[in-house]
Amino acid sequence: MNAKIEAINNLSFSDWSCSGGECEYVLVDDTPEHRKILVDAGFTEDELNVPEVSYDDGTLNVAHLAFKSGAEWFNPQLQMFGLEDNMRLSGRMN
Repeated sequence: MNAKIEAINNLSFSDWSCSGGECEYVLVDDTPEHRKILVDAGFTEDELNVPEVSYDDGTLNVAHLAFKSGAEWFNPQLQMFGLEDNMRLSGRMN
């Protein structure tokens, strides 16, 4: 797993909307601590401040960041993003 996705997975998600293989959003509180974790993992403040990520209600949509960083899936039960190489955790075992 890459460092950016690992950092996102270590945050506490406050809400998400995922259904039928689509993930609309996964939210975390927009706090200085969360921003530091994300910046330390390699995201820039510019990436965190785009409208697709930084919401007016004081949350960050980390789904946008995770999928742009190579995540293939989000599992709401496990509350984690993952890559193709760990598809078993996605809940889509073939």
